[in-house]
Amino acid sequence: MVEKNVNISCVISIDVDEHHSFVEALNGEDSQYWKKNMEYEFQSLQNNKIWILTPLPLGHNLMNCKWIFKIKYNADGFMARHKVHLVAMGFTQIEGIDYNETFFPIAQMELIQVKLVVATIEDLEMHQMDVKTTFLNGDLS
Repeated sequence: MVEKNVNISCVISIDVDEHHSFVEALNGEDSQYWKKNMEYEFQSLQNNKIWILTPLPLGHNLMNCKWIFKIKYNADGFMARHKVHLVAMGFTQIEGIDYNETFFPIAQMELIQVKLVVATIEDLEMHQMDVKTTFLNGDLS
């Protein structure tokens, strides 16, 4: 039996919350990057028909949104890009009134760690990518 030399190395992507408010981001030195990425994010949401404007039904709550501003860094520590997301503040919803069920397609850190260990032991190559906009486009009834 041949024993493999196993070296585990990991690249960690660090997100830095650069701005805590919309006004701070648009008045800072990188404002042109934030504005450009906000336009891109908003256009992507419109292109993917994420929402339909309708009157607010009686007895339902209005859910606010918030802009999130992050700077992404490469593995070598240099800034890669400015990242902007418009997120819904879903914690304001009431179960049974505003929604009936939830689903989050998010990988758990433990699963990612197991995959890294298996890839290392089996001497497999792994690739990581970041998608600018991702949407679940399944038809829901």
